[in-house]
Amino acid sequence: MKKIPLKHAEDYYIKVLLRELRLKDIMSTPVISIDVNMPFREIPEKYRKFHIRHLPVTGGPEGKLVGLLSERDLFRIHSPHRNEEGEWVYDREELNSIILRNVMVRNPFYMKEDDCMGEALVRIVENKFGCIPIVNKDMQLRGIITQEDILRVAAQIYLE
Repeated sequence: MKKIPLKHAEDYYIKVLLRELRLKDIMSTPVISIDVNMPFREIPEKYRKFHIRHLPVTGGPEGKLVGLLSERDLFRIHSPHRNEEGEWVYDREELNSIILRNVMVRNPFYMKEDDCMGEALVRIVENKFGCIPIVNKDMQLRGIITQEDILRVAAQIYLE
């Protein structure tokens, strides 16, 4: 990771901020998620309708986090094509043949609501994560942190 030069005072205050800021204060809620048994053909509509790129996958009666599917995963699994109106569409028959539990990222990395922003930032950078699902002690989905959420906080700090 490339290091930028900081003065000692700046370095100190940034570290304090990153340690003190809790994920529950910056995570996106409510989370748009999908059930592990959802028909795969419904997934592209979720991305389009909610303007998102990551879908946590939940399962069981308690709705525990069991997986993650990104829009990039969807493109890799089945590429869309343009229709006569120039819109990107998917072949619904092809999508019907895909089983979510077979293509999702199983047991994705997650964090808890009281974890700090600094740790999330390190994990995103080191592992090139696009998002981190946030769960409670029972593994129920509480929120999601994306690269955009972190950039939003940085922009807010700069503007204040």
